[in-house]
Amino acid sequence: SLVAPNLLSPSNNTINVSISPTLDWSDVPTAMNYTVQVSTDSTFTTWTVKQNTTASTFSAYNLVAGQKYFWHTRAFVASDTSAWSAVWSFTTMPIPSNVTLLSPTKTSTNVSLTPSFSWNNTALATHYELQVSTSNTFASTVIVQPTLSVSNYTVTTSLNNNTTYYWRVRASNSSGIGTWSAAWSFTTIPIVPPIPSVPTLLLPANNASNVIISPTFDWNDASATNTYHIQVSTNNAFTNFLVNDSSSALSSFSPSFTLSVNTTYF
Repeated sequence: SLVAPNLLSPSNNTINVSISPTLDWSDVPTAMNYTVQVSTDSTFTTWTVKQNTTASTFSAYNLVAGQKYFWHTRAFVASDTSAWSAVWSFTTMPIPSNVTLLSPTKTSTNVSLTPSFSWNNTALATHYELQVSTSNTFASTVIVQPTLSVSNYTVTTSLNNNTTYYWRVRASNSSGIGTWSAAWSFTTIPIVPPIPSVPTLLLPANNASNVIISPTFDWNDASATNTYHIQVSTNNAFTNFLVNDSSSALSSFSPSFTLSVNTTYF
């Protein structure tokens, strides 16, 4: 009579097995076919796989991730069938758990235009997918990195100033894709206007005398500005003002009153 096959692989009680494993057992002399059964029940009252094959291997496909399975096999020919082999078990690799985001921190502000994203290493993950969007629904995205092999990513193309972005990550492995992490937001640095250049005073000239009492104050056009602030005082500490005006868009100013005669002004 035919002897029962000996199971070879996956080894008994193996964990993190592919969801499409190849089951292997010893050849039985004179056997023409084998029956292999795979079940979530050690008594095999129901089957996930029940298959006849002429080879002493069988490739199962698309088993459930993170599930414990039992399997056995037997040999047969037209006139004889062996006893069932021993029952072995294996557990398929689970899908990675949720990712925990680290940086940029939630609702952070003044973030660089080329930020570095980081998150925790998730057990059993082989890849990560990063999405960045200006919408908290991620209806559209500005960054998609679908197959990162490390738990960080640095932006190479600058984001926009003063803009709120949302980001999330999910992990994957050969068993499937995990669920998205919580979405965190951050806001990039605002646009910093350039500092205006210092105006150069032109008229009246420094230490000028016999200046008319209704002078026009003139200075050169400064860069990166749209208004000027002029102060006129009778002392060089400017503790009091005859003119203290910051509304002029021109690089000149004519007071609406006359100055006192024979008086030094600053």
